[in-house]
Amino acid sequence: MVEHGFTSMGLHRISSWCIAENGASIGVLRNLGMREEGRLRENEFLKGRWWDALVFGLLMEEWVGSTRR
Repeated sequence: MVEHGFTSMGLHRISSWCIAENGASIGVLRNLGMREEGRLRENEFLKGRWWDALVFGLLMEEWVGSTRR
């Protein structure tokens, strides 16, 4: 999907976010080469409480230079 975004769609940047306590999702985003760019405090209300969200991003130039392709 990342490859499609950069090569077929010509995107400059791809971003994503996940709940800060979701270790599996954090691992997937990091394995894609995404960098953590910030934290949105109490951004999502789920299961009766507020959760922080982590924002991740990847620039095309970072992806091109990556061995993850």
